[in-house]
Amino acid sequence: MEGRIAGLPGTLTIARKEFVDHVSDHTFLLCFGIFLVAMVASTFYQLDQIYQLMAYIAPTVGFLEKELWRDPEVSEMLQTVLASQLSTLGVLVALTLSFNSINKERVEGSLKVLFSYPISRSKIIMGKLIAGLAVVTLVVIASLTISFGIEMYYLTIPLTEEVFLRLAAVTVYGIVLLAFFLSLGTAVSIIVKDASTTLLILLIVAVLLQPDFVAMTLVTLAVLMPRSVTYNAGSNVQYYSPGMLSWQMPSVLWWLHKDYLRMTPIVAFRTFSGNIFHFQNVYPYYTSRTSPQIITLPFDWLLTQNIPLLVAPILYTIGAVMSCFILFNRRDIV
Repeated sequence: MEGRIAGLPGTLTIARKEFVDHVSDHTFLLCFGIFLVAMVASTFYQLDQIYQLMAYIAPTVGFLEKELWRDPEVSEMLQTVLASQLSTLGVLVALTLSFNSINKERVEGSLKVLFSYPISRSKIIMGKLIAGLAVVTLVVIASLTISFGIEMYYLTIPLTEEVFLRLAAVTVYGIVLLAFFLSLGTAVSIIVKDASTTLLILLIVAVLLQPDFVAMTLVTLAVLMPRSVTYNAGSNVQYYSPGMLSWQMPSVLWWLHKDYLRMTPIVAFRTFSGNIFHFQNVYPYYTSRTSPQIITLPFDWLLTQNIPLLVAPILYTIGAVMSCFILFNRRDIV
């Protein structure tokens, strides 16, 4: 290690070294391989569901068979595999990259060697983050290209400008999402000196940020807080389980479920992906003399409508990156 970093001129050399270390690490390669296999398997499973759906929606929406991918139900299924797998398994890949990024060099003693060279700590952590960002960019582009490429081939989706812009927007957002977890993992790795403890903390955080877990937790809390509903001028009082109906959930929990939850990085990413992949709205209610009303939803309009979903995750990522710089510069890491 000491020979590899001798004569370090700056950030790019560190980034190059870190990138090579990441892509040659067996743990990362195994996680990346499992992630790609899961993406491909999910894609084919989703395609099977779409083919089954086509038999039901084809007579009603008025599309030719080769245009059924434009239908809102199909487009929602198209983005499900892209968003759900990237925001679950992709997050784990980002955490695999980051949880040991500082601890490994701390144990090996290479951090002492790095600090002995005339290079600032800011440049060192910047190089590490740049390398991690390059790797997660590779992960996102490879996984989404393979998955959506399979969907495009089997559903004969043309690579038009509108389709490309949608895929590019989801790809960039996916990179921001994984960059947040990469920076978060690096920050925790700076604070916690034990790699096992770091990994455990990051896994707990990843689970806590998963929308399904949060939703189940809120519903459980709501069930434990039964509320009465009075009707007939108070002559009858009926007790309901608030978890059964959303309007019966206590106001604080309902706010968490509707507003706070959708601003968390994973939920915001999934919501954005679902919205941006709606190509058209179809209104199949028509008489025998009229055709279905089909409204095309342009990319620029959808992007404008979903800008609020971009703000919070970007701020989270900036905050995580700044935390890495502050902690790396001010803490006794060695």
